[in-house]
Amino acid sequence: MSLLIKFLYLIQLSMPCQALESGLNIQQAVEQGLGNNLEVLSAKLEISVAEANEITAALRANPSLYFDSQLMPFSGHWSQSSSGGPTQRDVVLTVPIDVAGRRSQRKTYAKLLTEQKKIEAAKRETEEQLQ
Repeated sequence: MSLLIKFLYLIQLSMPCQALESGLNIQQAVEQGLGNNLEVLSAKLEISVAEANEITAALRANPSLYFDSQLMPFSGHWSQSSSGGPTQRDVVLTVPIDVAGRRSQRKTYAKLLTEQKKIEAAKRETEEQLQ
């Protein structure tokens, strides 16, 4: 990084440009260029997405509640001679249970992906600084 700044400083001394005449120094120009680089910005946004996925991976599955009705007599009242039977009503509660440590595996995997995205973002930023 310091070699890059020294090189740019030498360029500044040899060739004045409009940005330098307006009061923008080399460090500010490098920071502005990195701040406006779409690849670096997208890598930083991918970190936010990975952190959101990490939160989602830690959540437990939602329970479900169902209400059901069968054999409803639409042609009047039910009797022993009509087909079907009496109206049947059901209530079903489903509570998903994670077995074999799947939730902790999801959390670990999401954390690893977040770390990978952070490394990739740092790599892109470093590559852009060296260019």
